[in-house]
Amino acid sequence: MKKLTALSIIFIFTSFSQPKPKTYTLNVSAQEAQLIYDALGELPAKVSEGVRMKIAQQITEQSKDVQK
Repeated sequence: MKKLTALSIIFIFTSFSQPKPKTYTLNVSAQEAQLIYDALGELPAKVSEGVRMKIAQQITEQSKDVQK
Protein backbone atom coordinates (compact mmCIF):
# COMPACT_ATOMS: atom_id res chain seq x y z
CA MET A 1 0.00 0.00 0.00
CA LYS A 2 2.85 2.41 0.85
CA LYS A 3 4.50 1.70 -2.51
CA LEU A 4 1.24 2.40 -4.32
CA THR A 5 0.81 5.69 -2.47
CA ALA A 6 4.39 6.74 -3.18
CA LEU A 7 4.07 5.83 -6.86
CA SER A 8 0.80 7.72 -7.08
CA ILE A 9 2.39 10.83 -5.59
CA ILE A 10 5.35 10.60 -8.00
CA PHE A 11 2.97 10.16 -10.92
CA ILE A 12 0.90 13.18 -9.89
CA PHE A 13 3.95 15.44 -9.56
CA THR A 14 5.47 14.33 -12.87
CA SER A 15 2.14 14.61 -14.68
CA PHE A 16 1.71 18.24 -13.74
CA SER A 17 5.30 19.37 -14.16
CA GLN A 18 5.71 22.57 -16.10
CA PRO A 19 7.40 22.42 -19.50
CA LYS A 20 10.75 24.15 -19.76
CA PRO A 21 10.18 27.75 -20.84
CA LYS A 22 11.44 28.73 -24.26
CA THR A 23 14.52 30.94 -24.12
CA TYR A 24 16.04 33.40 -26.57
CA THR A 25 19.54 34.72 -27.10
CA LEU A 26 19.69 38.39 -27.98
CA ASN A 27 22.73 40.23 -29.27
CA VAL A 28 22.62 43.82 -28.08
CA SER A 29 25.28 46.45 -27.50
CA ALA A 30 26.34 47.44 -23.99
CA GLN A 31 24.38 50.65 -24.38
CA GLU A 32 21.24 48.77 -25.47
CA ALA A 33 21.59 46.31 -22.57
CA GLN A 34 21.83 49.23 -20.15
CA LEU A 35 18.74 50.80 -21.72
CA ILE A 36 16.76 47.57 -21.27
CA TYR A 37 18.03 47.19 -17.70
CA ASP A 38 17.08 50.78 -16.83
CA ALA A 39 13.67 50.50 -18.48
CA LEU A 40 12.89 47.35 -16.49
CA GLY A 41 13.82 49.29 -13.36
CA GLU A 42 10.84 51.58 -14.03
CA LEU A 43 8.47 48.64 -13.58
CA PRO A 44 7.37 47.31 -10.20
CA ALA A 45 10.14 45.23 -8.62
CA LYS A 46 7.97 42.14 -8.21
CA VAL A 47 7.53 42.06 -11.99
CA SER A 48 10.99 43.02 -13.23
CA GLU A 49 13.62 42.31 -10.58
CA GLY A 50 14.14 38.68 -11.59
CA VAL A 51 14.83 39.66 -15.19
CA ARG A 52 17.12 42.50 -14.12
CA MET A 53 19.10 40.06 -11.97
CA LYS A 54 19.48 37.68 -14.92
CA ILE A 55 20.68 40.51 -17.16
CA ALA A 56 23.22 41.68 -14.57
CA GLN A 57 24.45 38.13 -13.96
CA GLN A 58 24.88 37.33 -17.65
CA ILE A 59 26.67 40.62 -18.36
CA THR A 60 29.03 39.97 -15.44
CA GLU A 61 29.77 36.44 -16.67
CA GLN A 62 30.34 37.57 -20.25
CA SER A 63 32.57 40.43 -19.11
CA LYS A 64 34.76 37.97 -17.19
CA ASP A 65 35.06 35.79 -20.32
CA VAL A 66 36.20 38.76 -22.40
CA GLN A 67 38.82 39.81 -19.84
CA LYS A 68 40.49 36.38 -19.85
